[in-house]
Amino acid sequence: MVQEIALRVRSAGFATVKGTAHAPRPGIRFDAAGPVGDRRYCVVDPERGAVLKTVQTPQLLRVAARECAAGLALDIPGAGIVVAPVGMGRALDVDYWGRRVRARLGTGPHAEALSDFLGRRVALARVPRGGAVYGDPTSIVTTGSLRALGEATGHPDLLTEFVRFRPTLLVESDEPFGEDAWAGAEVRVERVPAGASGAKGDGERTQPGAGEGGMEGLRLRVGDPIPRCAVIDLDPVTGERGGGLLRALAAMRPRNERGEPLFGAYARVVRPTAETPGTVGH
Repeated sequence: MVQEIALRVRSAGFATVKGTAHAPRPGIRFDAAGPVGDRRYCVVDPERGAVLKTVQTPQLLRVAARECAAGLALDIPGAGIVVAPVGMGRALDVDYWGRRVRARLGTGPHAEALSDFLGRRVALARVPRGGAVYGDPTSIVTTGSLRALGEATGHPDLLTEFVRFRPTLLVESDEPFGEDAWAGAEVRVERVPAGASGAKGDGERTQPGAGEGGMEGLRLRVGDPIPRCAVIDLDPVTGERGGGLLRALAAMRPRNERGEPLFGAYARVVRPTAETPGTVGH
């Protein structure tokens, strides 16, 4: 019998442009391929033919991106908000962690603004769904695991900085690392009501957007644990390096064959949200 678990989601979010600020998304929808709009764009080095990686370009974390009626809005330090439609220019094969991805370079003011901010020539690119996603399209991190990790590593504010781990879903749980046992389980997703406090009276409030909209009907199949890299040592607001969180995590958690510590879990959509008809096979 397939194990079924109900997950209470405290915050749901993603980055519209790969590597930029991870933000709550009110009314987030999921289709068969995962969260709609997640990492729809990426920033590329057109001369090298490569996607810029967050761990190598931490300044991107200071950029906020969102799609709106007027196109793509980028809030870039020093440049203000750049809003314009993204036209599709020439195709370019780019490298993303050793995988070749066919990208379409965007036309519009975004590339110039990003180039000025980063101090190098870059381009905004549209990639196929999942083209700039390292693992499965949906990631889960639990409050219980964040509390346990924060206490063990001397990071008491880790729960408030959960975006270091850039999860699609932050899930309420009292059990530290309980998601390790969820592999293969089918989970039903529920929202924590807006304004609800965290479990065990920790005083943390639901993140903006966590209780808004709905994910009615969403079911996921939990997959493998997520291997972590130095991105978790980047301040999610400033992009500054520090904290030694990755080293501490590696000392207390199982690691994969590459020595990367495991934290959180990947997931794939079994049944999309009610707003997106259709069902993915089990």
